[in-house]
Amino acid sequence: MYFSVVKAHVVARKRDASLPDIEIVFIEEAARQGGPVFEQIRPMLSDNLLFGDQAYKRPDEEKIELEQGLKALTPIKKQKGQKELSPEDKAYSNAVSRTRQPIEALFAWLNKMTGIGDAFIKGVTHTYLWKSTRSDDA
Repeated sequence: MYFSVVKAHVVARKRDASLPDIEIVFIEEAARQGGPVFEQIRPMLSDNLLFGDQAYKRPDEEKIELEQGLKALTPIKKQKGQKELSPEDKAYSNAVSRTRQPIEALFAWLNKMTGIGDAFIKGVTHTYLWKSTRSDDA
């Protein structure tokens, strides 16, 4: 018998004065890097902005933006040995983080309602995907 810690990746649309509207949920084992998940969800996304953490930072981000119209915005992190970010980088990172705040609130709410943040799931060895079937008109 073995247990794995899991993590969730969520793609959601912003709603004013409310928790985000979930469109896609990935549940996977926590040891896996976020980059492969981005490659799995990327074909489902286009002509949009994606606000994420460093796992969504890509070396080929300009190519993805040109081909798909998808731009991933991530906070800028200090480089090794760098004492602080420039004022412009701080402002950009703060703006990205403020935009991501509702999704962080959604994760906090999900954890509060389900306890999933404390869950161990037996035998998680692959990624699970849930995609909303709700139309944009709903």
